[in-house]
Amino acid sequence: MIDDVTADSNAAGIKSGYRILRLAKYSLFGLVMIGAPVFGYTYLPGLLTKQPEPIVSGTVTYDLTACRLEYPLLVEIKNGTDDVLTWVSFNVEGRREGYSATLYDSGYSRYSSDRIIASGHVDTSCWSLPQVYYGRHGEIYPPEKLIWTIDNIRSKFDPKFQDF
Repeated sequence: MIDDVTADSNAAGIKSGYRILRLAKYSLFGLVMIGAPVFGYTYLPGLLTKQPEPIVSGTVTYDLTACRLEYPLLVEIKNGTDDVLTWVSFNVEGRREGYSATLYDSGYSRYSSDRIIASGHVDTSCWSLPQVYYGRHGEIYPPEKLIWTIDNIRSKFDPKFQDF
């Protein structure tokens, strides 16, 4: 008699376990059937219509004919987008030709401007030299002899200036 009770309880436990597994299988199936369309509706349009990054580019040269000695770096920012550029931030570095070591670097104290630049236009302005990088001395490598680069350009666009 005890064996019959034990066998019945084991059978009931197996049936309950089977029912739980079956319920979990259908729950997972239902979750996928509901989750996939929600994911697709939310994220797929953005993935399919991914726009190219705005093309804002810049150049920098040491130019005392266009700039004063206090602000010897001539920076040109070109807005190659279809939108009006309302803010730009960038880094400037100076290196010796043929070398990779940075002698001047704006680093964390980035240059920034809120000058509005229309689509397809170029803004030219003069800027001061960045900090001497890691204790290198400017007299040994004068800034006018260095190769200057601009990088890490960040930009913002504001539609309210579209008619600019």
